[in-house]
Amino acid sequence: MTDGPASSGGAGADHPLVGVLRNPATARHYAASAATFRDSGDRRRMANQLVYGALAGGLDERAAQGLHRHRFYDWADYLLFYLDALDRLKIASNNLESALERYLTRVPALSDDKRRTALAWLQRPPAPLAGPPPVFVAAMPKSASTYLCNILNTLVGGAVNTPHSQNDRSGTALDLLSTMRALSVPGVVHSHLPADARTVAVMTLLAIRPIVLVRNIHDAIVSYADHLAGRVYPGSRPSAMTREARLESALARVAPFYVDFFATWWLYRQHADIELVHFDELVARPEDTVAACCKWLGLAVERPRIAAAVAANDPRGRSRQGQHATRFNVGVNGRGRSQLSGDQIARVRLLYGEFPDVDFSMVDPEWRTRR
Repeated sequence: MTDGPASSGGAGADHPLVGVLRNPATARHYAASAATFRDSGDRRRMANQLVYGALAGGLDERAAQGLHRHRFYDWADYLLFYLDALDRLKIASNNLESALERYLTRVPALSDDKRRTALAWLQRPPAPLAGPPPVFVAAMPKSASTYLCNILNTLVGGAVNTPHSQNDRSGTALDLLSTMRALSVPGVVHSHLPADARTVAVMTLLAIRPIVLVRNIHDAIVSYADHLAGRVYPGSRPSAMTREARLESALARVAPFYVDFFATWWLYRQHADIELVHFDELVARPEDTVAACCKWLGLAVERPRIAAAVAANDPRGRSRQGQHATRFNVGVNGRGRSQLSGDQIARVRLLYGEFPDVDFSMVDPEWRTRR
């Protein structure tokens, strides 16, 4: 940090962070501390110290986006440095905003200046996007949506953002402010939104042509149950449950959503244009699937670039930790049929009755033969 001129993107002389942060002596102190802790193995302190040092020495966008994944926010002063980093570097990512919200749940009471600064930043209105809207993906959870979004983002650039609220454990509810922010920057919007009234209204107003990703509903439920084992929420620990209990929890939590998701998009495409992609096609023929998405979006992308993007994001070539970071689980078919009981499958199909005009065979191939 220096006393030089402020950037043109909102960190001018009247910015509430200027007087608190732009102190060269403080910057030098934290830069030195960062060097001290870099090799100490104390990750909790190191993550914070690296932010301070990086702000003094300069931090590129990729490093800043990676840094928030440490999620070790022990010092209240981190909040102001964090916000200043985003402001200086013009990083537009709801993921970073979500990390800030997680931080706020773990700190003691903030002083007035910190509280007002954070509140103003989180409530800032989205800036209108000058160019075309970002690529919008609506996907059933556990349908390889992270994989698809990462490939598309490799091709189009920008950021991968989410419209979902931190308050929603299942990650499926629409948060209007987060949605508008996510749609105000180039890149890819990774969502699990059904085609309900608010989603459709936003798409209509912003001329969005969504890519909709679906999967066998029973396989998705089993994969979601596996996913629960690695989730930790404040006050709850799904990993403490037996696998059978997690399956029942997944049925109760996401089976109704999966039915609503598929049914609303199936009905929506009767009068609107969407690109409907199936998990099986994406896993078996990723290059062809991505090429079709690009063609439908009107993107002129050559096949060698698509092949390179697919290879760069192949989770099977990553470590288990890297696979976890991309939400990769098993990626095979048939686990729903083999692991869910006949009674559990019947309970899922009972929900289909709310949508008598919808053909569920795309996500439940055996459903039609059993009607």
